[in-house]
Amino acid sequence: MFGPKYNIKNINILKAHGQSSTESQFIQGYAIQTVKAHQLMPTKIVNAKIACLDFNLNKFRLQLGIQVLVDDPKNLEKIRQKECDVLKSRINKIIAAGANVILTKMGIDDTASKYMY
Repeated sequence: MFGPKYNIKNINILKAHGQSSTESQFIQGYAIQTVKAHQLMPTKIVNAKIACLDFNLNKFRLQLGIQVLVDDPKNLEKIRQKECDVLKSRINKIIAAGANVILTKMGIDDTASKYMY
């Protein structure tokens, strides 16, 4: 007659702004309230293999204090392309490891989301 019992300490409520309380649902497992990096990415993943990162997925930038002097404007485009190549290589390694969900406490820029989808 009654469903399963849950310890009240194990239940969390995620509030979504702009949503009605009639749209509430019970989710068995984990629910993460976040945003997708790209609107075409799915909102539900079954059998997820999650990569938890503590670094950002933005275009690679040289560390502070390093200066690069460019004497030819053509070389500037090569530097920008190398920044994108480093980012693409990072994402390809994460995907090659089997991850189909990427969570990061830092940022993911538009260039990175383009390589993921």
